Amino acid sequence: MAPIATITSASELMTNCAAAAAIPSSSHLVALFDEYDKPMVFCLSEIRDSTNTKLQVIKEDDDGNRFITDLADALGLASAIKITTFDVKQAPDKRVFLAFAVESAAEESLLYIVKPFRVLTELLLSDNFRLQYVASPKDKMGQVYEIFMGSNPSYGFQSH
Repeated sequence: MAPIATITSASELMTNCAAAAAIPSSSHLVALFDEYDKPMVFCLSEIRDSTNTKLQVIKEDDDGNRFITDLADALGLASAIKITTFDVKQAPDKRVFLAFAVESAAEESLLYIVKPFRVLTELLLSDNFRLQYVASPKDKMGQVYEIFMGSNPSYGFQSH
């Protein structure tokens, strides 16, 4: 009689967890393309142990590494602010249209509209990258909860 083969195995279930999430799952996310047609994601992120938020861009480089850029410096904003909402659109010629609201006091906001710009990865990573506004906000308004920009076929995108 031929010997019977016996196979014995042992295993363990191992769970791998990430230490932290780059952006909260409840964040507003908008995906656009850079000058090389690679995706970039605009999002709002909460600052740990704070009620403040920051507007960030997540991009991927040629090697597949992802990085997050805070747009506060490019927008000329203090880091200790609360951006309540934003919207961003991209025209077919790759110009980017951005509007966002900042909480100025309880139940009051300032609305910022950025002049259209083109995303250049090298500039986005540079300390010298500055965006300009269509008009500086002067009057406070009620709390802004959402911004919507729609399409205008003759120009690209405009704020409504």
